Amino acid sequence: MIEDHGYGSRIYVQKRRRFNAWPYLIIIAILVSAWFFFKPTNKSPLISDPDEAVSISKKQEPRKNRPKKKSPEQVEYSYPDTGNQEDEPQTEDTPSPESLNGKLADAHRYFLNRDFEKALALYKEYVDQDQEAVLYAGFCCYWLEDYNNAYQYLQQTIDNGNRDFVTRKFMALTCYKLDDLANCLTYVELALSQVSDPELLTLHSKLKREQKVMNDYGDQQKVHFKVQFSKMEDTGVQNAVLDILEDAYRTIGSDFNYYPPSSITVILYNEETFFDVTRAPGWAGGLYDGKIRLPIKDIEGNEESLRRILFHEFTHALVASITPRCPVWLNEGLAEYFSEDEELLKLGAQLGQLIPLRYLERGFPSGDIRLVALAYLESYTAVSDLIEKHGLYRIKECLDALSKGESLSGAFRTIFGVTYEEFASKWGKD
Repeated sequence: MIEDHGYGSRIYVQKRRRFNAWPYLIIIAILVSAWFFFKPTNKSPLISDPDEAVSISKKQEPRKNRPKKKSPEQVEYSYPDTGNQEDEPQTEDTPSPESLNGKLADAHRYFLNRDFEKALALYKEYVDQDQEAVLYAGFCCYWLEDYNNAYQYLQQTIDNGNRDFVTRKFMALTCYKLDDLANCLTYVELALSQVSDPELLTLHSKLKREQKVMNDYGDQQKVHFKVQFSKMEDTGVQNAVLDILEDAYRTIGSDFNYYPPSSITVILYNEETFFDVTRAPGWAGGLYDGKIRLPIKDIEGNEESLRRILFHEFTHALVASITPRCPVWLNEGLAEYFSEDEELLKLGAQLGQLIPLRYLERGFPSGDIRLVALAYLESYTAVSDLIEKHGLYRIKECLDALSKGESLSGAFRTIFGVTYEEFASKWGKD
């Protein structure tokens, strides 16, 4: 469930167990499993296949113990991934503001501080005379989710002879956001010929699977969503999906006082195709990886379940449009909060923090469905507790702070009056 450069994934459990009906022996098994998997160690036990489009991240050491390493593209290129949670936005080749003069220097300062709106306004003043300004204007538009203009600026730099890895990578990601799969594949392969980038390798694999099924797909679009569906299996479900998503857009957007600025793509699959394309685990009922993906069955009798799934996945899309740096437990907790499964909160208040929240920052457990369910439950309860004590608007302020580059600890201290370390160590243990 890590969001990397706007291309990560979130999942929704399709058939939740009724938690309050669990036998006590199952609860004991969870406690024993949690103790076994999460006893003190130098490494997090969370493991997953990096090629799986599921809400589980790869194995990580705690940040404080992990040496900071540069990837190949950071050594050779100016890599403008200011959304990266671990690395500083400025690399060796990124222009130093002190070496520049005037407004262009100010634009770079704003860019490095993730104030993309101010940076873009200044870059635009230089696009007729400076190709670097054109390139960075494209990067700003990408992070501001203005993908049409990002494409135009990046294409201009390519037309003028820019062939570096970063430009090609961001062009590939932009094409993917625009559902231009053919050009996306072209730029992915060009970029991979220069650098074996893990993110692009994952995207390349998914593109190959996705292209096999998308040729026979049609689409239906409203202002905020574009729904793609198989022409061979069109059952009219797309109309119900669009109606529910528009309701989610109004309801959650109003509660959060924020609306995603760009249209969101939703792809409806039959069950077999969904799991083939996404490689999601069998218990997944939906997934967000920059697009909302759903396995669709007959809607009759399943309206309530479909609504919960769509509200859940739309929340992920909303959070991703604010910041790619949201901790997984906070992201999933918000998604569960807005999908309104009230049974979760009752049981969560009884269990408290069994899995250390620090282990849920970058991913969820894989394998044992009981631990996965417990991770969702715990995340939901922690977020609900924050909202009850501080208000939903404070959560939005925290996400805004993360989007501007503030550390998780600093954001918590500023917004909630306690450091993240203190919250993670004490919450749910009283």
